[in-house]
Amino acid sequence: MKSLKLKRVFCFILSLLLLAGMFNTGTVKAESDTTGFVYGYIPMLEDNGYIYYIRSVQGTKDSYDIYRINPVTGDKNKIISSDNYIRSMVVYNNVLYYTSNETDSIEYTTYSVSVKGQNQQTVSKGTVLYADKKGIYYLVEKDTKSLLYMKSLSDKKSELLYTGNSSFQFIKNIGTTLYFGQYKAATSKIQLLSLKSGSTKPTVLSSHKTEQDSNSIPIISDIITIKGNLYYQFGTYEGSGSFWYGTLVKYNYTEKTTRIIHDNMTTDFLTYSSDKIYFDELGNYSVYYSYNVNTDKLTSSTIKNPGAVSIVNKYSYRIKLDKKKYITLSRFTSGTNYKNLVTDFIKIAYTPNSNLDYSAGITSLGKYLLIPVKCIDYNDPEYGWRGKVISIKWYVADSSGKILTDFQ
Repeated sequence: MKSLKLKRVFCFILSLLLLAGMFNTGTVKAESDTTGFVYGYIPMLEDNGYIYYIRSVQGTKDSYDIYRINPVTGDKNKIISSDNYIRSMVVYNNVLYYTSNETDSIEYTTYSVSVKGQNQQTVSKGTVLYADKKGIYYLVEKDTKSLLYMKSLSDKKSELLYTGNSSFQFIKNIGTTLYFGQYKAATSKIQLLSLKSGSTKPTVLSSHKTEQDSNSIPIISDIITIKGNLYYQFGTYEGSGSFWYGTLVKYNYTEKTTRIIHDNMTTDFLTYSSDKIYFDELGNYSVYYSYNVNTDKLTSSTIKNPGAVSIVNKYSYRIKLDKKKYITLSRFTSGTNYKNLVTDFIKIAYTPNSNLDYSAGITSLGKYLLIPVKCIDYNDPEYGWRGKVISIKWYVADSSGKILTDFQ
């Protein structure tokens, strides 16, 4: 138990420093009234080769600007600007749908605008989830209920597809199928539901009994499909550090059965290749696991002197920040002890300030690799132990490790 706690503490600290999606920007006061940041926890997406991101300025007057950048050419344009937090966005057929609360109401509203920033319109209430030729799917939160709607693009009519409780939430879409999770407190069960685009209501695929040891409500955090089967995680965030306690489950589409693969997951997302799922868990932070979906076997590998390692699908990256000149990322096959190692797969020149602290991470977005480099000043007492964010610069690389462009 002690080793597990140490493991989780290490994972929490590492996630704060390295993982793009886990940048914690809560400080004693706003970072700046004039400087904008692209935070990892705010929606970001890739569509048709373009990256869409939100630049936030939080201070006396808040501003949230959606940009589109072509990583190949470096060209970018600001699509829309909002005074309020943007919680969701999707792109379909050169139209951007995004959700914010533009009025004084606490209710969210979804808007549409062309990817070139033209013809802005109000679409509906609620949070946009997905869009295709069938229509726009959105979720309205009302009192203790969550209402799932589909709005047709042709006749502009909205149809109520499902009424869930307040825990009903969208996980993500895989192709044209949307996946949802819902917790039933009366039975202590977490449900996985699916909805094929164009269908009239979701289908419950599986239901698991959960153990409630805290006030945290269980959720399904991520889902993937490999070799015709679904793999997903359910669990809870616990403690002041929001440590993730997750269970990995396999759903067999053919047999319509579920089976627990592992019940001590420490990250709420899944990394995988065409036939394996990768994760680290328990004991020592240098031990990494891989689950083979073909053989149904779980194997472990110990990485010598791992330092800062991030797993991105079938490759793992060892990250080093030279205090003088470079940020380097070496790449090797996930689940191995540096097999197929490519030293300095990505090398980024930078000039650090000796009075400031830097961290870097790597994640994937569509066909691109994103390397966020974060600079923090821990010397300003007004900002507390989290420090003052000075800059977050995102480098975009292709699959061969070539840096294409950057944004911040």
